[in-house]
Amino acid sequence: CSSDLALIDQMHGSPPAVAGEPVRVPGERGEELALRYEREGVPVTAERLARLRQLADEVGVPWIA
Repeated sequence: CSSDLALIDQMHGSPPAVAGEPVRVPGERGEELALRYEREGVPVTAERLARLRQLADEVGVPWIA
């Protein structure tokens, strides 16, 4: 709806709560992260990766690097 888009444009034009940070509406950050993860992959810590490999070994799932 055009009134929704107008409201979003108005919100984006508002001063940010934190200088230098964009003003976002609900769902924008999640959408940005989803697109980033599609492009770059989901970040995984070394500890989490080690645990995933261990679990794969425990249940007999081959690990593909």
